Amino acid sequence: MSEKSLVAGLFGVFLLLAAGCHEVAGEEGGQVSPGAAGDVAPLGGSGVSGRATFYQQGDILLVTIDLMGLAPGPHGVAVDEHGSCGDHGGAAGGYFKPAGQDDGPGMGKHSPAGDLGNIVADGNGMAHLQVEDHGLSLDGPDSVVGLTLVVYADQDDLKSQGPGASGARIGCGMIYRMEP
Repeated sequence: MSEKSLVAGLFGVFLLLAAGCHEVAGEEGGQVSPGAAGDVAPLGGSGVSGRATFYQQGDILLVTIDLMGLAPGPHGVAVDEHGSCGDHGGAAGGYFKPAGQDDGPGMGKHSPAGDLGNIVADGNGMAHLQVEDHGLSLDGPDSVVGLTLVVYADQDDLKSQGPGASGARIGCGMIYRMEP
């Protein structure tokens, strides 16, 4: 078995364990289950795959993303405005902007809610990111359910308008509600 196959297999086991066991403490000390998830599949032969989970905790949406098959270094990640990964990810549209925000200096009050910043892959192509987002939710007009999570080939410069500066779309997954 090659080292790459072994790493991929171990990462798959990690994702299964994380999906089955990961819990977030609720406001009263209880545990809550993921409210939504997105399974990322490769686009354009990239080999990128992984999973994103979304937990609602008060007015904060906790987003956890685990990916593999990335080139080492930073990659832009975003919730995009349409629920389709067709047309090599182009059907996903641009960053989700429920309040019409322009791109700003990184996940601040001037950034679109869907701009999740960058995820950084290690030398084995594996990456993990946790984000607390105040502009997204699981319900209402700011809901991510039914939209897409998109992974980009390059780093998001957190200044340019839209995902254009982040390069090609290399991974995409539809975000769906999970059963409690």
